[in-house]
Amino acid sequence: MCRCRDSTSMRISALPMCVPRANVFGGEGNGFRLGMSRINVNRLLHCPTMLGLATSAYEASLDYARTRRQFGGPIARFQAIQHMLADMAAALWACESMIAQTAALADAGADLRMKAAACKLFVSERCFEIADKAVQIHGNVGVTPQDGPAIPITTTGTR
Repeated sequence: MCRCRDSTSMRISALPMCVPRANVFGGEGNGFRLGMSRINVNRLLHCPTMLGLATSAYEASLDYARTRRQFGGPIARFQAIQHMLADMAAALWACESMIAQTAALADAGADLRMKAAACKLFVSERCFEIADKAVQIHGNVGVTPQDGPAIPITTTGTR
């Protein structure tokens, strides 16, 4: 379940109930099959959300590194910060490429079982790594609810 502050996702509980036959979507006994028929597309649709949040964290980190001054200059001049920003940029590029390729396969009607699962795994892991680096670059500001660049990613609770 997504715990994003702006998400409308909610927990659903199905209590025993009677539904008129005319109102049964997809035929009686086919609910699980119908739900599973969309799981690969839903896995893929998770990825752009994570990528957008990670891109925002990267851009905030880049801006912060350029403006935060320490020891007489911006922290962006420090090699450790440059390495983190480069890792973040490379991860974003890899995620964008993987999402685009997997989406093209979906459009072509290819079997997405392995590719969608791998895409969701890879993109989610890279985005959480980007959030972690954003916190490191921002220091204590990185974890404050009002300014923390990683807060949107870490509150999704989806990995």
